[in-house]
Amino acid sequence: MYLALERPWAGGASAEAPEDAGVADDAGVAKAPGKKKGKPRRKKGGGGAVVADPEEQGAAPITLSEADRKMSWKGDAVERPPTSLDMTEGGAEARALDDREINATIDADGGGLLRCIEQALGGAPFTGTVTVKMLVDGAGKATKARVHAPAFMHAAGLSGCIKGAARRMGFPAVGGSTVVTVPFPIEM
Repeated sequence: MYLALERPWAGGASAEAPEDAGVADDAGVAKAPGKKKGKPRRKKGGGGAVVADPEEQGAAPITLSEADRKMSWKGDAVERPPTSLDMTEGGAEARALDDREINATIDADGGGLLRCIEQALGGAPFTGTVTVKMLVDGAGKATKARVHAPAFMHAAGLSGCIKGAARRMGFPAVGGSTVVTVPFPIEM
């Protein structure tokens, strides 16, 4: 859609257009033939963008109360289960994930966690750290997740989103359970 403040062909000595170009003052908007109204189509792909400054977008700035900023843990209890030691010959040695394996997986598959946090943040002016704890089983799957975040982010569904994103991550299978803690610093 275009908005013209002046008719380029009207008035002035340099105007070369005829006085009556055959266009009404308000011709209206013509409908495209063959277009049907219906349910809008959803776009596939990544998540929505985070609005860094709502004032730039013309929206009222978001204000958070003390209750909104109160930090709390939500989600599953994340603790390593009791381990047993296999003393038989040929028994596979189970171990916990090392830092290199954890960091490589977070770098490769951690985008889902970050998108959950960005979505729950929604452009609110929050500075702090959101912490995600996950219990990774011996097969490399995150079976439980817990989130330390402000109340307004929990109200936006952060905990459920984090659980789903954590389950989609693929850690190396090392035979033993590991508690993985990932901090996400936020500066607005």
